[in-house]
Amino acid sequence: MKTAIGLVLAMTFIQVFPVAADGVSVYPASIQFGEIVRGGEYFQTIGVINNDDVDHVFSLEALGGVAEWVSFVKTEDRTQVINAMTAPANARATALVRLQVPEDTANGIYRGIVRAITQAGAGASVGVGTDVRIIARVSGNEVIQGTLLDASIVDIELGFPLRVRSTVQNSGNVQVSPQVALEVINASGEVVQKTLYAAGPVVFPGEIEILINELDSTGLAEGEYTTRISVSVGELNLGSRQSRFAILPGGTLTRLGEFRQLDFEVQPTLNGLGKLNTLFVNTGSIDTQAKFLGELYQGDQLMELVNSEEVIVPVGERVKLASFLRIDQPGQYNVRGKVNYQGKETEALAIEFSLEPPTVASDTTTETDPSASGASTEPGIDPSSDSEPAAPAEARPEPDKEGPVNPPQTGTTAVV
Repeated sequence: MKTAIGLVLAMTFIQVFPVAADGVSVYPASIQFGEIVRGGEYFQTIGVINNDDVDHVFSLEALGGVAEWVSFVKTEDRTQVINAMTAPANARATALVRLQVPEDTANGIYRGIVRAITQAGAGASVGVGTDVRIIARVSGNEVIQGTLLDASIVDIELGFPLRVRSTVQNSGNVQVSPQVALEVINASGEVVQKTLYAAGPVVFPGEIEILINELDSTGLAEGEYTTRISVSVGELNLGSRQSRFAILPGGTLTRLGEFRQLDFEVQPTLNGLGKLNTLFVNTGSIDTQAKFLGELYQGDQLMELVNSEEVIVPVGERVKLASFLRIDQPGQYNVRGKVNYQGKETEALAIEFSLEPPTVASDTTTETDPSASGASTEPGIDPSSDSEPAAPAEARPEPDKEGPVNPPQTGTTAVV
């Protein structure tokens, strides 16, 4: 059964208080997926706080009745599955717990745990783990509900595209793709432009998404305007907002930007592809196009240009401009460059790195035949015997999905 409800109700409730464990902590204490449906895909955040002065790597695993449904993905890229995350010293890290409910799941309550374990190291002989309880309530009812929380638009210069930001919350239990309708009204109250955009990106249950839509302002004269922004999912209206903006003469608005950081997302290796990220922030009052212009040097010798694609950076936002390089010779290198944003340039930043020549391993080990001395190759086996030892039976426990699983109490788990 599918129901459409216009009210905003919280589908997922999370207790957000950390669980301390020897300088590190994991949050939330429990995760509840309420009123989810068969075949659905759901996400919740799990985080770790590292209060130590050294980095900690946390491995992630799922246990209990929902273990087969659970996987872990990067917060910034849900297509990348992970089984560990690193929390830098005196900092925190997050990942997403992804719950994928099988199509043949019966209605009911399912339980399990997510365990985050610090790997041994930095003077510690054991890892410290914390359990986060998971409760998932599966029902057969699809609920489509949500709301338009906010809509905004900024002034532009004549000839520039209009960018509309709509903030939408999905408070139902199924994925939705909202559709935005836009009307532009001039100072006389006349509708001068009307646009219905294709259904936007997927908004997952319990999440808030910012939808960006662009409108070609060609044909609109300088002056004051009002926009009416409406968002819907199918026949369900999520709300409408009005926002004012102005089209100004060219050169009126200020273009400013900052080159904040230059680092490698993928470290270069000999003959391998390296990925360099440039963090640029638009601190001006108008959207701007930005591009990284860099140079690769070995010593003082220019080796090649390292440039990114040009992208539009909205007002107040930050983007990572990606560049790629491949090097086939060992040595000391550096990349230095600036960000160009529509004729203006930032200050230059540089990053240094080295590529070592490949090492050739020499094998001086002499292999011996342990049977020549009559010694057993495995403990507890008589070399004179012709019989082979029986292989141990492999244990394959099946999770009890129908009945409640009682996970360990939240606390500290030592893993050798």
